[in-house]
Amino acid sequence: MALNFGNTTNGNLLFDIIEKTNQEKNSIVTMDILIDLIDENPDNEKVFNMDEIEYLAEGIREEGFYGVIDVYKKENGRYEISSGHRRFRAAKMNGEKRIPCIILEEPDEKTKAVRLLSANLRNRKLKPLDMARAIVYYENKVLERGNGRSREKIAKFFNISQTQVHRYKSLLSLIPSLMELANSPEFSYAAFSEAATLSEEDQIQLYEKIVTYQRERPDVNVTTQRIKCMIEEIRRKHNMEDYLENINAKAQGKDIVVHTPPYESKVNIESVNSDDIIRPSADETVNRGKNNSVNAKDIIKLYTGKIKYIMNSDSLDQKTIEECFTEIEELYKELKKKIEK
Repeated sequence: MALNFGNTTNGNLLFDIIEKTNQEKNSIVTMDILIDLIDENPDNEKVFNMDEIEYLAEGIREEGFYGVIDVYKKENGRYEISSGHRRFRAAKMNGEKRIPCIILEEPDEKTKAVRLLSANLRNRKLKPLDMARAIVYYENKVLERGNGRSREKIAKFFNISQTQVHRYKSLLSLIPSLMELANSPEFSYAAFSEAATLSEEDQIQLYEKIVTYQRERPDVNVTTQRIKCMIEEIRRKHNMEDYLENINAKAQGKDIVVHTPPYESKVNIESVNSDDIIRPSADETVNRGKNNSVNAKDIIKLYTGKIKYIMNSDSLDQKTIEECFTEIEELYKELKKKIEK
């Protein structure tokens, strides 16, 4: 992911800082500085990964160190890296004593943060978690508090949509195992943004579902749509469990509000008795012929049977689930008519 510097929507702040940096570079000569006098920006590794250092070190050993790194001269006589952390660490791994640097004047903290971000965005292909941490870093270090429209400003700086801003940030709410999947090129990071709203327990369940799916179907990709279906299945099971619990509680005389899955409709079930709460097998049916009289008990029996069928099935396809919910909705409407009489 790289910034499009031809796009003016990235904001004047970034261009002003880049222009100032270029002016400083044009007025300062390159110097070889002792590596022992150079410090890394402590924020860099908190935000960006430091992968493939050994690969860079091998390239330096074979071809020599190319280019320069940018450093700030600090008041204590030492230097801090602005751009080039990975090349610096690779050179240090190779035992280099000195490294060519351009010395820049140490700026304010906001400018330093923008330079750190822009250097990584321009020069590297960032992984999803790098982007997520970079967005939060920009939000905390650069944006002014209480100024509003932060997502819009972030989108402009990173040259991405506001929806992408939300999706990237949501990755930081995932459990570590799902973070690892979201960061992998095998998956679309966007597939996991909805998982961030799940509880830790449900995220563990989602991870286990994905791993099981991969193990059972090694030649099939786990698509974004498949992951979304898994998330929806987990949510619907919770809705079903909560709803059954509410029906039983109501039957026992407890004063609660029952939510009808997958909707948020409020319903009073005043006429339901505890004897009516029956959990049949999935294939139980009732005769509903033209002249048959169906009582509330029969409807609840079929209704809860359908719910239990979905709850206990781990491999239903989306079409079957939707058909079950259509039937459940119709049964609910019929039950409501019965108990409102």
